[in-house]
Amino acid sequence: MFQQSSLPKVFVLVLAFLVATVVGRAADIKSPSAKLSSDDSNFVKEAAQGGLMEVQLGKLAQEKAANEKVKTVR
Repeated sequence: MFQQSSLPKVFVLVLAFLVATVVGRAADIKSPSAKLSSDDSNFVKEAAQGGLMEVQLGKLAQEKAANEKVKTVR
């Protein structure tokens, strides 16, 4: 379905959509003290960290891989 090189881009787009949705829903609440719930806040933080970690691991794999095919995946 997706080329392997487009997976990180798709992941980042999906993550951005999820963050925008959660933030947008929080903004829709009419309360003056509208905040993300603790669970929502934790989810957004963990999802963002996971996305960043995936990018860093991909870079590390390209640097350290013994197989040239792994090094050339973009």
